[in-house]
Order: sequence, then structure tokens, then C-alpha cells
Amino acid sequence: MRHKVLALLRSSYILALLIPLTGCAKSMETMVYSYLPNAAIYDVKVGDDYIAGEYGPYRQEKGAGGGVVCCANVKPGPVTVSWKLDVRKTDPRYNRIYQAAATVPSIPSDAKYLAVHIYPDAKVVFEPSSVFVLDRNEDGSRGD
Repeated sequence: MRHKVLALLRSSYILALLIPLTGCAKSMETMVYSYLPNAAIYDVKVGDDYIAGEYGPYRQEKGAGGGVVCCANVKPGPVTVSWKLDVRKTDPRYNRIYQAAATVPSIPSDAKYLAVHIYPDAKVVFEPSSVFVLDRNEDGSRGD
């Protein structure tokens, strides 16, 4: 019996060592930056993770509307991102769910933050980082 328990413990230990190599999800502080000029966005989802909050519209003089929420469980690979526009009920875009297919790049082991950049053409770019990520210029380039 003792040998069976030791064997089970050894196999569990080996499995625990291998899990990080399989691309398991990592929980990260998430920043959403919206570059849509005409409306704030809300009800953002990355895969099945709801990213609470409302993110203001892009303003050239102020930059992207954005904020930080905790946490999204992400792993490298394809994912669907969805959001709604914060518009009046009379606007035909009201309650419409927008979606974009995107790819989460490989995530460095020291990454704590995941920036989600949502552009007007429904392009979504993920940016994992070990430091807080600022918004980008309207064309996606860094302002620094």
C-alpha cells in the first residue's frame, strides 16, 4: 500500500511540473484600451472571461479610453473578444455584440498585465507585459 501511495505522489508531482508546459491559462490583470472614436464600450469578454467596466471612446488629445480590471485567464492561441457599444437605445447599434477573432501571443513568465487594444476596424491586439502598459497612438504605434 505504501508503494502505491508513493507512486501516486511521484506521478502527481511529475504531472504538476509538466502542466506549465502545456499552455495552461494564466490569470492576469487586464487593461482594455478602446480606440473607437464614437462610443464607449462595455461588456468586454476575452474568451469566456467577462472583463467588467466601461471604457471611454478614443480622443486624440486624451488617448484611448481604458481601465484596469482583474483578472482574465488567458493562454496563448486564438480567442474571441466581444464587446458592446454604449449608445442610446434609439441607436441601431444598441445592444449589438461586436466580435473579433484574435490571437494571444506567448506569455512571458514574468508577465502580470495583459493589455487588450480594440481598434475601430474590429482588430484586437493583445500585449502581455511585466509592467503596466500604456495606450497606443490611434495607428497602433507607441507614443514613447
